[in-house]
Amino acid sequence: MNITHLMTEIGNSYLWLNIPDIEDSECRQKVEDILRVEPLVGSQTVNELLTFEDWRGRMIGHVFAVQKGPQQFISAMLDSLADPRGLAIVPTCAALLLAFEEEQSQEWLSRITALDRSPFDGDVGWSLDKMMFHLGWSSNDPGGYGPNDGQDFAVHLALFRWVTDS
Repeated sequence: MNITHLMTEIGNSYLWLNIPDIEDSECRQKVEDILRVEPLVGSQTVNELLTFEDWRGRMIGHVFAVQKGPQQFISAMLDSLADPRGLAIVPTCAALLLAFEEEQSQEWLSRITALDRSPFDGDVGWSLDKMMFHLGWSSNDPGGYGPNDGQDFAVHLALFRWVTDS
């Protein structure tokens, strides 16, 4: 399925990925609407979504990546942080956390430390710090919410854990 057709199929369901609340049945239904097309989406399309030109495609790509096994998409997610898109930054790091729980390597750590942490008012750096804290790679929890758009790392992580359990 190509990205244009995919976006048509999903409609506005991606909007529920901005501030997901898995306790809300409408939010869960919208995410399930996205997941319904996941079997029709190949890994190459997921990689393209993760580095898409806007945050909407990237948000959808995160859901598919987590469902398919995020370890295989680490490189694309790190590429997306090198060329970030606002609302997709925090969810990218939450999805990366799930991938790194399964696969850790020095190569990935080198790529993380080479990233520019300053874009979007430091959202990239804050999100990476949250991810590394949750992985036990750092004892420094930056606390609070993303400095650019106020996103909560924990709600994106909860969404992705729910997706993997679905």
